[in-house]
This record gives sequence, C-alpha cells and structure tokens, in this order.
Amino acid sequence: MLSKRKLQILRAIVQSYVESGSPVGSRTLTKTYNLGVSAATIRNEMSDLEELGLLEQPHTSAGRVPSDKGYRLYVDSLMPKTGIKSKDVSRIEKEINNKVLDKESLVASIADALAELTSYATIFSGPSVGACKLQEFSIFPINERTLIVVLITDNGLSSNKTIHLPEPLSIEEISFINRILNYGFKGRYLGEIREEEKERILKTISSYLTKENVYLKDVLNQMIAFHNSPSITSSAANVVSQPEFKLGEKYLELLQVLTTKEHLLRLLASEDENEDVQVMIGNEIDIDKMQDCSIVRVSYFIDDKVAGALGVIGPKRMDYSKVVALLT
Repeated sequence: MLSKRKLQILRAIVQSYVESGSPVGSRTLTKTYNLGVSAATIRNEMSDLEELGLLEQPHTSAGRVPSDKGYRLYVDSLMPKTGIKSKDVSRIEKEINNKVLDKESLVASIADALAELTSYATIFSGPSVGACKLQEFSIFPINERTLIVVLITDNGLSSNKTIHLPEPLSIEEISFINRILNYGFKGRYLGEIREEEKERILKTISSYLTKENVYLKDVLNQMIAFHNSPSITSSAANVVSQPEFKLGEKYLELLQVLTTKEHLLRLLASEDENEDVQVMIGNEIDIDKMQDCSIVRVSYFIDDKVAGALGVIGPKRMDYSKVVALLT
C-alpha cells in the first residue's frame, strides 16, 4: 500500500512528464507542485517509487519518468476526472450535425475531430453492416453483362459492388432478383442472416432464371459480410512526430504499424465490448513496435449492437484524463 505522499508525487511526475516530455527531477516538483516537503524528501520518495517499479531513470543523474506500471496506477487510481471544454463539445457536435444525414462518414468525421482536439492519432472501424438493418437491395444494370448491386441500411450506410456476369440477364430477371432479395432480407439485421437462409433464397432465384448465375452467391455473401475494415485518419503524423519516436527509425516502424490493416484491427479489438473506455499502455499492447505508445479505445453502438470502435493513439505520456473524457 503506497502512502498518500508517494501517490501525490507519482501523480505530479506523470502530469509533469505529460506536459514537458522531459524526465522529472525533485527540483521541478518542488517548484511546480505544492507537495509540502523538501526536495531531499521528494528524492527519497522517488527512489522508493523506482524500486517499486513505478518510475524509471532513463539516464544516470537524470530525472525520472513513469514506467508502464506507473502509468497504469495513474490511469486506474490517480487520474483526475476532467470535464470537456465547451468548445471541444461544440467541435464534436458540429461534426454530428453536419453528418446527421450521412451516417457512413459520421464516424470518420468524429475521428478527425478527436485527432484535432487531442493532437494524437485516431483510428476507427465500421460502422459494421452486421449491426444494421437492411433497408433495400437495389440492382442497376449497366448493360446486359454488368450490374451494380447497392445495399442500403436503415441508418444511411451503403455498400456497392460492380459485378460482371458470365451470361446476360434481362430487365425482367433483374427485377425478379431484386424483389426476392428484398422479400427475404429487408428489415433484417444483416449479421443475423444465416447461411441456410441465403441458400434458400438463391435456390428460389436460380429456379426462376433461364440460366443460373454462378456469381450470385459470392456477391450476396460479400454484400452481407461485415464491413469492418479499420481506418486511420490523416493524423498519424501527430504521433510519429513526438520526441519519443525521433530516435533512430522508431517513427518509421510506428508508421508501418499504423498503415497495416491487421495491426489496426488488433488495436481496435476488445474481448469486452461494452460502453466503457479501455486504456492499453506500453507493453500491454501486443505489438512489438508500439511499446512506447498507449491507446484509448471505446466501442460504439447502433440499436444496442456493437457497430465498431474508435481509438486514440499517442505516446505513453499522453493526456489520459482529456482523452478519456472525450471518449466517455
């Protein structure tokens, strides 16, 4: 059990390091924070915190910086609850109001706003088609052998695919396919449509066509599949330009992670998809080249179903209280 004074000193060190990016010494704490004890006492307490694994000393005779364990204790127990500034709320509300009829780009716009407000990188996934109800299938013929299939959901999300047919379809056949697909799936959550239902619908369609189109099943599966590709906003430079990543080629390694789809999916994945904000710090992130980073992430919902996730990525010395407040 840490004493109240040790906890106060640890909190002050984290906050000072977040602001300055420089290792924190006892003189800095004495001048900046009203801790009520001498610099010598602070040095002794800092030594104890280092022995406990909560602080690290990057260089001999340098100040201390928080360890991953120290950051974790700060986030879990010491971080002040920060209110969101009215101008920050207005910035996000502006994006929501501007995109209220364009739900497909709403999440991307909010991610952009978060990047601007935090000066960190933001990543996002979805909205997942699987969390949306089908409003309508529409099939538009370009010519006898080329169609555009459009899927529209109840929240304005749309997905489209151009398909090239091995055999031509008539206007009547295309209209028939449209009617059958909408009859079978309209008003359904796409993620809940079972394989046997798709097989039955396809069998009905093919039995009425003069020539079975072998591509129909693949197209249908692709249109119903979760649209969960992760994306990063143009804010990656916010992170790679931080002092922590200017040594050697660290910034290049981090940039490689932030532009790899598989890594972004891992960063946004969560075993506990609830409404709580989750914080991953340093070695808690299971990606080697992100040990100097933290990510704060949260799932978002459509009709009480998890539709995707938003994440803010920054250095371990990120302003956790501000980021958590913005995502809460």
